[in-house]
Amino acid sequence: VNNGPYVITEYVENQYLTLSKNEAYKGDHGTGPDTVTVRYIDDPMAQVQALQNGEVDLIGPQASADVLTALEALDGIEVKAGVEGTYEHVDLVFNNAGPFDPATYGGDAAKAKAVREAFLLSIPRQTIIDNLIKPLNPDAEVRNSMIVLPGAPGYDEMVAENGSANFPDAGDVTKAQEVLAAAGVTGPIDVRFAFNGDNTRRQNEYALIKDAAATAGFNLIDTSKPAAEWGPFLSSGQAEYDASLFGWQSTSTAVTESDANYRGPNAAGEYGSNNYGRYSNPEVDALFDELQVSTELEDQQRIQREIEKHLWADAFGITIFQFPSIKGWNSELTGVDPITISPTIFYGFWDWEKTAAS
Repeated sequence: VNNGPYVITEYVENQYLTLSKNEAYKGDHGTGPDTVTVRYIDDPMAQVQALQNGEVDLIGPQASADVLTALEALDGIEVKAGVEGTYEHVDLVFNNAGPFDPATYGGDAAKAKAVREAFLLSIPRQTIIDNLIKPLNPDAEVRNSMIVLPGAPGYDEMVAENGSANFPDAGDVTKAQEVLAAAGVTGPIDVRFAFNGDNTRRQNEYALIKDAAATAGFNLIDTSKPAAEWGPFLSSGQAEYDASLFGWQSTSTAVTESDANYRGPNAAGEYGSNNYGRYSNPEVDALFDELQVSTELEDQQRIQREIEKHLWADAFGITIFQFPSIKGWNSELTGVDPITISPTIFYGFWDWEKTAAS
């Protein structure tokens, strides 16, 4: 059942998906190619190779200096670099009998929060950006809001009030040690750390975080998964990891877009669909309820700031950086106009035209 301009006509799991024009479609975007084949290629450099070989016409790989250099060296390829709506972050798990769960400390919520705070203080966000992101975006800065994109209306006011200043951009392992000592918690504290193990940038981030966390008193245990297993593991494997490193992609500019990330359990015990760490704060839920019916921008921004004050005070997790963006496409494909939020490279498909066969 479909009411869009394309219908699925072929699908091979983990290989490709073929879309064909929906002849019954009567909407505004009925133009574009007769068929579109989406190939699944996890390795960014393999995407570049596929573009070079003519196997694909358009790619949006995860950005790295090597990927950008490789794309810029290709003939007949258009390259566009910028910033995406996706942001990198670390989330913690609250109820898995791990180091951040009050149950681990006999129900002592304050002690568990202190351990979470200390761990987040150890994350060297500025070092990650300086080493991995600035080679692609020299203007890259630490993102200090969990809801509002940098540069968006209200971002500066959010950062000034939300409590993110308690977690310095460069991290603070000395303060982390002091927080643990004040809570009466001795290390090393094992933290099972989950990420996409096939992703080179995440491997490098993990190495930087592991070194800094060790100094603060934490022993990171690599619980990464290959790309094919990563999504299901992240959403359902909380018993097997304590912290996760991944990116949230913005799919809209709606003020309630982040609700599913932080919503606590309902009457049936079901958490928000993106709340993988099983975070729960009734005050946050009530604020999101209020946000859903608020129509004035001033009220919306005020409520968002109140939500984030809770998130940072509860040591929910920590934001790191806005993704740098690289898109590459065959110059014979015209009409390409990627945007920062989903559907990124697929936006404007109705204007795509191939000027020559490939």
